[in-house]
Amino acid sequence: MYEVSQVLSRLDVAFDDPKSVASAGLILPMSVAQQLGVEQLIDEVLPSTGYGGHRNGGAKALTLVSSLLAGGEFISDVAVLGSGATGRVLGHRVVSPSRCGQWLRLLTAADVSALSWVNSALVASAWRARLGPDTDGGGEPGSAGSDGNRLVLDIDSTVIETYGDHKEGTSRRNYQGVKGYHPLLLAEASTGQVISGMLRDGNAAPAKDAASFVDDTLNRVSKSVAADTNTVLRADSGFYTKGVVEACINNNVHYTITIRQYRSVRQLINDIPNNQYQRVSRTATEQVDIAGVDYQIKGRAGTDPIDCRLIIHAPI
Repeated sequence: MYEVSQVLSRLDVAFDDPKSVASAGLILPMSVAQQLGVEQLIDEVLPSTGYGGHRNGGAKALTLVSSLLAGGEFISDVAVLGSGATGRVLGHRVVSPSRCGQWLRLLTAADVSALSWVNSALVASAWRARLGPDTDGGGEPGSAGSDGNRLVLDIDSTVIETYGDHKEGTSRRNYQGVKGYHPLLLAEASTGQVISGMLRDGNAAPAKDAASFVDDTLNRVSKSVAADTNTVLRADSGFYTKGVVEACINNNVHYTITIRQYRSVRQLINDIPNNQYQRVSRTATEQVDIAGVDYQIKGRAGTDPIDCRLIIHAPI
């Protein structure tokens, strides 16, 4: 702190001690990133020629990731990484906010697809290094994703609110009444790791592009687990579409998807005799009655339905 006048409101605060490190907790995730070769992978798949903003994509990506992990929300927040000795202990070059912003603006749709491939490669590499779910049955019995060779994946959408009227894809309000993006995310249940994502316009319906997203992600995940892994996709009613189910079937993945109680579904439930329900315990204090009936998932006219089982949970 430097006294620049006798007035308290004119004190200048600076974090410039050459021996101090801001956000020292970044050392651990950046060490993992270095071991996985994140910077090298990004430099391999993104162009390094042309405008200067294209160069050193790996360092710029890690700078942005470091800023986000430290709580940054804006490009200008990257500047905190240049404080004190922080830049010397992160294991990657800290790039200025202006260069990071320029790099982001130069990325094309092809570049984003390349970064998606990098993400898949990193997930596979991390899981091989035992930094992912336990699909070998070595985890705690009964824990999600750790039951024998079982892998549980959850798909959902989220809302990222934005501010301003000129961000592409956010001009219309979403179902929550706010402007922003409505990306799809797919996470591994036992670790909470987000292993895939897709950015969408803010007013996109929950199931928009979900079928292709699920198909692509499941195909990539299959290359990261043993062939005998029992993979299960879980989803809420927003993803109840024939396309999502077909993606699961095509990738030999089991699925459990919630379905809304349409009139036909309610009638089907009402027709189930009481003696077909079986009582099971969810927890030590909670019990439910469960019944199962044959059901068909239908799509567009002229396409064949998919046979499955509709499981009804009736709270006691």
